[in-house]
Amino acid sequence: MRKQIILLLALGLNGTIFAQLPAFCIGPKIGYNTSDLSSDVSTISSDLKSNFQFGAFARFGDKIYLQPEVNYVIKGGVLKSSDITITGNQEITLKTLTIPLLVGVKIINLKVASIHLVGGPAASFAINKELSITDPDSTWPINSTDDIKNSSWSLQAGAGIDVLMFTFDIRYEAGLSNMSKVPDFSLKNNLFNVSLGLKLF
Repeated sequence: MRKQIILLLALGLNGTIFAQLPAFCIGPKIGYNTSDLSSDVSTISSDLKSNFQFGAFARFGDKIYLQPEVNYVIKGGVLKSSDITITGNQEITLKTLTIPLLVGVKIINLKVASIHLVGGPAASFAINKELSITDPDSTWPINSTDDIKNSSWSLQAGAGIDVLMFTFDIRYEAGLSNMSKVPDFSLKNNLFNVSLGLKLF
């Protein structure tokens, strides 16, 4: 009888300990994004570029949680100028490793589904930089990939829904840091993305 009581107490203690541990899940994700470039020069504007992304995420917590991610993201944009001295278009493509550190809050939490808000900073590191100009004789402020910094900071914010083991997110990423090395010329990358993730456990 004494052994049974000790066993029941041990099981109850273990249940209490595991109940105090934060919820955890990890899994892959894939997505689609559209991005553009913003400049402080009024005569330069940007068209959207459509690309893909993939990576992995982890989630620590339940109602309020921390979600770090590591994603391969293709960013950039197509620059156009209304200045007659700058002709043609300039296309910038950045293949990056983007690492967001997000805080999420579940605003509706049902048994099989939940709706959440997320937000936080993200660091991007360029793996590859590509630059193409339709008019090689045109003089753009950025005229070489060496004029583009290898890292940048941004802020992500969005919302999503979890259904069973799937998580779907819609986010906007606003560039915070200047990507240009050229004096007196600022360039920031902004991005809108949708992604689908799978919570493995």
